[in-house]
Amino acid sequence: MRRIRSLLSFIAAMIVMLAGAGMAQAASSHVTTGPAGTGQAPPASPSATFGSFQAATQHATYADYAARSRTGGVQNAQAFAQMQSYLENLYQGVQTVSSFEEEGNTFDCVTTMSQPTVQALHITHLAAPPPASSPPGRLAGDGQGAAATSRPEQGLTNGVGPSTSCPAGTIPMERVTLDAMTRFPSLHAFLSTGAAPSYSKGHLHAKGYQDVTNTSDNTTLNLWNPTGDFTLSQEWIVGGSGTGMQTVEGGWVHSTRMFGSDAVLFIYFTPDDYSTGCYNLDCTGFVQVDNTWTLGAGWSHYSTYGGTQYIFTMQWQYYQGNWWLLLKGGGGWTDVGYYPGSTYGSGPLASGNASRTTFGGEVCNGPSGGKCTDPNWPQMGSGNFASAGWQQAAYQHDLFYINSSGTSVWSSLTPVTESSKCYSTTFTPSSSGGSWGSYIYFGGPGGYMC
Repeated sequence: MRRIRSLLSFIAAMIVMLAGAGMAQAASSHVTTGPAGTGQAPPASPSATFGSFQAATQHATYADYAARSRTGGVQNAQAFAQMQSYLENLYQGVQTVSSFEEEGNTFDCVTTMSQPTVQALHITHLAAPPPASSPPGRLAGDGQGAAATSRPEQGLTNGVGPSTSCPAGTIPMERVTLDAMTRFPSLHAFLSTGAAPSYSKGHLHAKGYQDVTNTSDNTTLNLWNPTGDFTLSQEWIVGGSGTGMQTVEGGWVHSTRMFGSDAVLFIYFTPDDYSTGCYNLDCTGFVQVDNTWTLGAGWSHYSTYGGTQYIFTMQWQYYQGNWWLLLKGGGGWTDVGYYPGSTYGSGPLASGNASRTTFGGEVCNGPSGGKCTDPNWPQMGSGNFASAGWQQAAYQHDLFYINSSGTSVWSSLTPVTESSKCYSTTFTPSSSGGSWGSYIYFGGPGGYMC
């Protein structure tokens, strides 16, 4: 059995190396052969599940979905056909070596150079990552907060593949399915305003913002798993205004329609005030280079009232023409990937010309076509108001940005709460923030007619 496992591991590594030809650096890997203690080998054809998914997508019909009451919110057969065509184009040429399940969602280990954005932009060499930016002063550290990791980063063994992790030379890509898309009335609603974070369109926020030229920002977020249709904690980098507003965003989000029952890691972008854009890898835009962090996956732990506060650190940085995402959980910094400047066309973020940095929470109640329509609003953050403080409320600390001269500067935020009945925000500047530097508390219980 040991020889069989060694042979299978060798074959898996060779598949990754061949499929990833054209990468700047060839990769090899060791793949777990089955659930721990079972001695089971992985499926004979790791990409068979992905192939079956592609075939099912191609042959699906609106009538079939409607007969089984699986169309959800999709408005008509034409909208269904548009979703179907979109998925066929998105996955054209994508190569996988294995798949795994996490909280009911399927993730495919896609060869790095066959991911959709790499193909769409004809990228032949991945961009060089930046060094992580340091805060304006050394933080003594207060021991408040335990590092959290994305569940698949732990390499657990469950689901349709050999483990919930991806080998070197691949990246984890959450599978976009017709079942998920047809919960929304149209393709546009799925990709943009119907399911997206929104800086100003009908959603409610408890946040702090600063109008300042910047090329990077940094935050450490504590993790909660609130209830409700749509609730998140994130950072926004914003450039432009009106219909020309552009953003690069990220944090954690709880959205039952999009991601299931638990809060997950997410990123988002829009080049045109949420007319287009998408989460994670649901459309072409983001180039992922790391195989350990899994966009759209849940976390190893969540914070508890009066107990351990689990955290991760997120940094966006404009570097050599690209907006890079850097994450830090249980280990050091990881260069996860980047939005090429071309993603933003001729807009301000294409050249790193951001003009606002924002941190905080956002909620929506039953997003449908971009509208929050339910009078009952969900929890934000932990579900407690900002005044509840440590171990009770959501927070973000180590808030700083990089100015146009390349210097780190502590954030000086203007707090904003759009519904003081249901949510609140407090900001503490670095001058009195101790080892947390600049920080905010935010959140609230939600409720009726917020």
